[in-house]
Amino acid sequence: MGFFDRFRRRTRPAEDGDREEVAPAPPAEAGQQRGAEQRSAEQRSAEQRNAEQRRTPGPDAPSAATTQPDPAGALDFGRDPVPDPESEESLEELARSVEWARLQAFCLFTTQREPYEQLGPGLIRTAVLEGLDPERAESVIRGAWDRLVRLAERKADEDMSAPLRRAFAALESEGLLAREYVGISTGDGHSEMTEIATRMRPPVEEYVFFHAQDLERLADGPGPLMLRFGRASYESKTADGKYEEDAAVARRVIAALEREGLRPSWGGDGRESICIHDMAWYPMPGR
Repeated sequence: MGFFDRFRRRTRPAEDGDREEVAPAPPAEAGQQRGAEQRSAEQRSAEQRNAEQRRTPGPDAPSAATTQPDPAGALDFGRDPVPDPESEESLEELARSVEWARLQAFCLFTTQREPYEQLGPGLIRTAVLEGLDPERAESVIRGAWDRLVRLAERKADEDMSAPLRRAFAALESEGLLAREYVGISTGDGHSEMTEIATRMRPPVEEYVFFHAQDLERLADGPGPLMLRFGRASYESKTADGKYEEDAAVARRVIAALEREGLRPSWGGDGRESICIHDMAWYPMPGR
């Protein structure tokens, strides 16, 4: 998966097999068809005479100079356009696209260590693919970066990203894979972490991470940050045994977080995620 592919909504255009087939119109009855073909010459002549009379103005017809504009405004180019019945829906879709771009910018800019010049253009291109026009996409993405910079400066005393990153770095030094912003969902993140762990040399068995949806909860201020953990492979053959191996990973993660002054909560069960409540995430973008 390409780096910016993770931002794409998981949708696809309709394929031929997806399109709704339209039933053909039933053929006309033979009698009806023959009747339509057998209109008399007198009927056609009468229709032509009526048409000529409609085109020829009578003596009381108003002149072109006094004729009022067509009530429908078909030729009055100065009128306001007829409201688009889909305009409200279009505005809602635009708002969704802008919000989507804002959240992706938040996740990307607060977890990657590259400057805007390296991160921004790719995210702008992705936002355009998602339906924003290029000018609006650049405005939203650049505006998100600038806002995050201001927040990082103003909220530096509240930021909790630094102790979390120190805990992750300590776990990495101990041979446990600890990563930010991996995957879109829990299942997606576990799959990616397992793949990363098995590719490493030597391979890594234990890991901890948080995914995009976990991080998005912090976009508008402090909130719960869920940490997901597990193993790339297990020694146990039973479900209970595997959950106990997961619990051993969680205990290592808890210890590292507490050494950095964080106060995680966890129920002690390998099935449950670790939670850092009221997590304030205000790192300086690109650092």
